[in-house]
Amino acid sequence: MELKEIYGLWDRFESSSATKLELDYQGTHLKLEKGNDGVVMQPVVSTPVAAGANGCEALSVKENTVATDQKRDVSEAEIKELKAPLVGIFYRAAAPGEKPYVEAGQKIAKGDIIGIIEAMKVMNEITAKEDGIVEEILAEDAALVEYNQTLLTFR
Repeated sequence: MELKEIYGLWDRFESSSATKLELDYQGTHLKLEKGNDGVVMQPVVSTPVAAGANGCEALSVKENTVATDQKRDVSEAEIKELKAPLVGIFYRAAAPGEKPYVEAGQKIAKGDIIGIIEAMKVMNEITAKEDGIVEEILAEDAALVEYNQTLLTFR
């Protein structure tokens, strides 16, 4: 299981009303649990130990302590998501080979174009709903995105 998939599950779990999630998939064990305050406790991610050994070990300290890392400079409440308003193909630039509309670390203002989603041969400009600084661009260029899929995060 890829780290990106784990983060995706974690995000969906955080926004759901579920209080526990435990998953065994392709040799990876993932366990998430929310406290009474709705905050996700430290996740447990494990994968089978190298050939011939028994048991499980953490993927890495970084992956096993993501909750701590996210609180380093910016609290989770300050991280916001810009989500896809429709299903289609997401493009980061106006045309192939051109400069992307936004990059990680870039300031954006309300109304700035952050990308385009092509749906039924119509190019729909996706704009920022508020000012901020782009943290991470999650949608791949020229990739199919789903309704309400996070395209980028910002603060």
